[in-house]
Amino acid sequence: MEPLAVHQMIETDDIARLRTSFAALIPRSDEAASLFYQELFRRAPQVRVLFTSEPFEHGQKFMMMLASIVDWLSDPEKLVAECRALGKRHVGYGAKPEHFEIVGGALIYALEQMLKEKFTPEIQASWVKLYRLISDCMLAEF
Repeated sequence: MEPLAVHQMIETDDIARLRTSFAALIPRSDEAASLFYQELFRRAPQVRVLFTSEPFEHGQKFMMMLASIVDWLSDPEKLVAECRALGKRHVGYGAKPEHFEIVGGALIYALEQMLKEKFTPEIQASWVKLYRLISDCMLAEF
């Protein structure tokens, strides 16, 4: 995916919604990560074996990566390059293309549960766009 395509997919309004909603998660980032992984493993218990580090540590890494991705929204070239590198790493972890839809569903579920009434249809649409962009970049490495 070319950086220009990223810029066309993720619009200024999306970036504002993504940043505002992610900022609301920061004080409860450990809880958000825990909820995400609980939902992921509920939906796909077979992927649990792919996670070799301590769950808390993995949750922290996940939230830090999300924070970086939200930050990179203003730099589409960096966003694409970093998401492709993330895809390469996930190939090495044993991730499969079919896992991406499950991960996306678990992410949207966790965001909805954490943000409650603040998780508006517009915010959901922005997160879905972002996840689609991330997964497309990552899947280009599979």
